[in-house]
Amino acid sequence: MADRSHNYELAYHINPDTDEASLTAARQHLERDLNGIGAVITFTKEPEKTRLSYPIGHSQSSFFGYFNFTLQNGEGLNSLDGQIKLMPEVMRYLILKLPSDAAKRKAQSRQYRPHDRLDKKPVPKATEQETKEMEKQLEDVIEKL
Repeated sequence: MADRSHNYELAYHINPDTDEASLTAARQHLERDLNGIGAVITFTKEPEKTRLSYPIGHSQSSFFGYFNFTLQNGEGLNSLDGQIKLMPEVMRYLILKLPSDAAKRKAQSRQYRPHDRLDKKPVPKATEQETKEMEKQLEDVIEKL
């Protein structure tokens, strides 16, 4: 059976006290680590300073960025995890497995669409007596105006 590539995302927070040169070096180091395990980077969000929802190590902000990448098999993720843990600039990181393009298409085809329901019930039409009552009520309202 041939290996299929899987989509992943590596999101990371870098210490806010990091200077611009060290920030660029840390991002490039992460990129090299990804390339080292055979990942193909499909999208990169450059780290931007952002306010955190809760403090991390007494810091209220961090530089946040992420990489989207594909990988043939997940065996290299363990070594990537170990390499990132050794980087003192990285405060937090998360590696997520994203749905493949085929899975996204399949999920979209199964999506609930109310207008496609097969059990639609026809709206009942008002009887002649109900129609006369509504007309009488309408005339009463108009007279009161």
